[in-house]
Amino acid sequence: MNSPTNDGTASYTVNGPIDSPTRHDSADHAATDLTNRITSVQDATEAAHQRAGQWATVQQSAADDNAAWSTLAAEVNAELPHGCNIPTPTANDLYAVASWPPMTAMVADTLARWHATNRDHAARSAPTDAPQR
Repeated sequence: MNSPTNDGTASYTVNGPIDSPTRHDSADHAATDLTNRITSVQDATEAAHQRAGQWATVQQSAADDNAAWSTLAAEVNAELPHGCNIPTPTANDLYAVASWPPMTAMVADTLARWHATNRDHAARSAPTDAPQR
């Protein structure tokens, strides 16, 4: 925008999203400032698109991990005793699988809890028949 100053000389004001409006005494300086602002916005847009692409890749990888875990967990659960199951992820657990412990640890923990529950149940129902540690 070209606007006269109090002394009658022309000044150029560059306004944009990066800084507050800046007044320049020459058209060349104003053009350089405007070019720098446009370049900065373009760089930010490009970086945002790149991050969105990276996010989509991570999201797809997590979905693939989720599907693989679900398939393997279903196979493992079929082999475990009735009532002894490792968790299977749901659609809401899209990123939880990555933070879960290894499946072997989950199977060991689940079996230990299942045995402890059965031992405690047996001890309460028939104290003389309860398995000893």
